[in-house]
Amino acid sequence: MELFRNCLDDCGLVDLGFSGPKFTWTNRQDAQCNVRVRLDRAVANGDFIAMFEFYHVENIITTTSDHYAVAISLDSQQMMGDRPPVQHNFRYKAMWRRAEGYIGVVENAWKAHATGTRSLHETWSVLNHVSGALKEWSKEAFGSV
Repeated sequence: MELFRNCLDDCGLVDLGFSGPKFTWTNRQDAQCNVRVRLDRAVANGDFIAMFEFYHVENIITTTSDHYAVAISLDSQQMMGDRPPVQHNFRYKAMWRRAEGYIGVVENAWKAHATGTRSLHETWSVLNHVSGALKEWSKEAFGSV
């Protein structure tokens, strides 16, 4: 699973959130043995989010599969307030804050990539660069991410 998360990070992909049922797969067993998890997700990069500002992801119950369908709508008339927040799989580690060099890494990465615009896409992009810089710094400082 960690390799998959790393792949998403390397490709700059984020989970687009969803509406509808939380779990997208079930083993369809009795209550005591029933397993339900969110396996199916819609992911995209910053360019997609900038291009399709009014996307919406919905998990839809199906009867022909043990997975729910994931429908992505690109309706430009949809209200932004209906869309759940984008979730990024970056994991902040509290030990970083106490480590020497942490503040410099964050400040330098932010300054190197911020262009001065205040758009959501720009902020997302800069934060993505900051998270990458923190991961690289963490590998050097601690030997792991």
